[in-house]
Amino acid sequence: MTTINSCLKGVFLVMIAVLLAGTPASGASAPAVIGPELESLLNLQPADEPVPVIVTLKNSVLLSRYNQRDRAARSARLIVALKTRYDHNLRGAGLHDVFDRFEISERVRHLWIINGFAVDATPRMIAVFAALPGVAAIELDNTIPLPDPIFGMAVTPEWNITATRAPEVWDMGYSGRSVVVANMDTGVHLTHPDLMGRWRGGTNSWYDATDDAFDPATALPEDPAGHGTGTMGVMVGGEAGGTALGMAPGAKWIAVNSFYYSRLYRDYVTSESYALAGFQWVLDPDGNPYTHDAPDVFNNSWGYAASAGCNEGTNGALRAGVQTLQQAGIATVFAAGNDGPGVSTDTSPANYPESYAAGSVDQDNVVSSFSSRGPADCDGVTVFPDVVAPGSNVKLANASDFTPYTYASGTSFSAPHVAGAMALLLDVYPDLTVAQLKYALSHSAVDLGEPGYDDDYGNG
Repeated sequence: MTTINSCLKGVFLVMIAVLLAGTPASGASAPAVIGPELESLLNLQPADEPVPVIVTLKNSVLLSRYNQRDRAARSARLIVALKTRYDHNLRGAGLHDVFDRFEISERVRHLWIINGFAVDATPRMIAVFAALPGVAAIELDNTIPLPDPIFGMAVTPEWNITATRAPEVWDMGYSGRSVVVANMDTGVHLTHPDLMGRWRGGTNSWYDATDDAFDPATALPEDPAGHGTGTMGVMVGGEAGGTALGMAPGAKWIAVNSFYYSRLYRDYVTSESYALAGFQWVLDPDGNPYTHDAPDVFNNSWGYAASAGCNEGTNGALRAGVQTLQQAGIATVFAAGNDGPGVSTDTSPANYPESYAAGSVDQDNVVSSFSSRGPADCDGVTVFPDVVAPGSNVKLANASDFTPYTYASGTSFSAPHVAGAMALLLDVYPDLTVAQLKYALSHSAVDLGEPGYDDDYGNG
């Protein structure tokens, strides 16, 4: 791409030459049973007032053991192991009895992806959880805001797609037709003319993590906020509006909503537990580990504020979720954040070493003022962002039948360019690993800014 390109031939040569092993997952450290933030809140909390918590259990699955070359076999074995271990730990700790005792069984969100669960619990319940020998940690289920887009004016609508040189790949017969992409966002407006024909459909292609009564048999994608429709359009949108909207228009999409409108914040937010539930669904959309229906590429245009530094989530749960997705062979892209132009404005989860972070450039290939900069707080070594892609004044699908398109800026819209580029490369080379995809994009990017990688443009 320009911003993630060199000549197309160079990209293919890089991919053919690369022979990398997958990145090993690392376990999270074990903190005190009750996290300090939760403990401070409990000191002020009435005894009968519930608070949202995430409880993680001991004896987690070691992800690095699941390294079979065949992605479908590896994913199935990993999912079975995660579910089996969680069920065993849940019963071993006597938690089913505790759930029944407090009459909360139907309110518990089971998060086998992190060997834990989320629930609104009173201080008394939390004390009981903490006394169980099988419980590793109990922490607050924190809130994560949705990034606000910066609205713009119409310029040449297709500049961003042309800049990536994606049309040259289409001309060679590759548009993502063999690939499934996903986003976790505010949902997707199913009837948008650029998106409706590209939804995979069925009962394993849409999930609302915020809906406790969600029924996949009857549910259809929707998007009350519009943000998710915009990001999905950049990944796979067609040309119903007269210009090419998306990077991989031949790909199929699935989606998960994890955001809800908060009266407290007067905006759309998610929680760590909803995000984890979304990760878990993406790993196994139909609940059957032996049917390989997970997406190939997964876009996430959200994150903590830059002030959070390296925030791995409750007891390291969010980072553990990203590690699990990578181990299962799902390429996971994150928006770098809109907290630039200062240094060390990187955001989590984009700054996890396992993530692939996308910053923003404008039509002149100059880094956008809002684009978050490195270095990466999580290890101080990882390039941040990994690459940059168009994110200033981009044409987007809009979640409105009356105004189907809008123009906005933000790394939220850079990330799906990168995810879409991955979909195109997977259409050409279906057997590429996550590590090879990342390597191909990073090493074929046009170097911008200072020679070599830097903390404004990443690899270019």
